[in-house]
Amino acid sequence: PLSSSISSTPTGRTLITAPAMIGERVIGALDVQSTEAGTAYLVNTGVTVTDVASITAAANNQWNSVAISTANSDTNLAATGLADGTYKVYTTDAAGNLSAASSGTITIDSTVPSAASAAISSASGIQSSTLNAGDVVSVTVGFSENVTVSGSPQIALDVGGTTRQASYASGSGTSALVFTYTIQTGDTDADGIAIAANALSLNSGTIRDAGGNDA
Repeated sequence: PLSSSISSTPTGRTLITAPAMIGERVIGALDVQSTEAGTAYLVNTGVTVTDVASITAAANNQWNSVAISTANSDTNLAATGLADGTYKVYTTDAAGNLSAASSGTITIDSTVPSAASAAISSASGIQSSTLNAGDVVSVTVGFSENVTVSGSPQIALDVGGTTRQASYASGSGTSALVFTYTIQTGDTDADGIAIAANALSLNSGTIRDAGGNDA
């Protein structure tokens, strides 16, 4: 992840967190520093924070905390076990004074994208419901969230009992990826082209969401 910082200043001190992808995703943990000893809290923005008690009263998967025992030294604050969502950081000093929320945010995203649907969506060159060599079949695979593609993932088609691979063509950055297959000489199928079971393969490529979770 990119290294950056977010700032929170209770009673004249600054909290710095890194490495975190500010406004984006963080995986595992982040480091915090403070000019005073105290406690740092990573809190879901859905929690209404008025004091420390309002943080600790929230569900366990909405916040984490860590004691800062040494000023101006990195302290690891875990992000594991937290629900997906957007988080800000608060700190308290030894007297329990609570800071304002950090100006930046981090996002926790641990949900793996999944293929929700797959269908033959179009066929170019089709005539009288018949495809010929050189015609192109398009298959659209719908995912549970937007995904980014690298390389050349494939989806297997059953063409008359023969497996043919449709290659990734477009859709990176959206939740609908399009794969295409060009009909070859000798392809025959009396009852129509079908999508094979467990058809999607990465083929040394990747399909990932914004949090880096692999499909």
